[in-house]
Amino acid sequence: MDGRHPPVRLVDQHEGGAERAVDGPTLVRALLLLRADIARPILRERLEQGGAARVLDLPVYETKVAEALPPALLEALDAGEVHWVTFTSSSTAKNFVSLLGPDYREKLRDVRLASIGPITTQTLRELGLEPTIQADQFNIEGVVSALRGAPVK
Repeated sequence: MDGRHPPVRLVDQHEGGAERAVDGPTLVRALLLLRADIARPILRERLEQGGAARVLDLPVYETKVAEALPPALLEALDAGEVHWVTFTSSSTAKNFVSLLGPDYREKLRDVRLASIGPITTQTLRELGLEPTIQADQFNIEGVVSALRGAPVK
């Protein structure tokens, strides 16, 4: 490092990555934080608490709920052909059960559920669903690894 530029740290904003992103004073003076419109404010808050002079928090894409689930998916669920459902955020959990309808617990009774991390797991539990697995590494690679390590049913 030449001293002109502070070190850059990549942060996984999913599932607690933001909480661990700034664990001490930061050398960042100004930062452009690109995110989804529904992203939690924790990363911006932690950067500001860590001493960032200015954080421009800019939503660059919108999360939109589908109007309906594809009929083929609903048929596969009814036929018992869906063995796993992965949830990579709390919003995916909430939106999926909303689209499934009021009897979502019954529709998912024999389906194994994979959660990307503790925040999504908490949301699933609030919805009355218990994840079969939770990733140890709170990103897509962690979900894939947890799925690979899950016992075959």
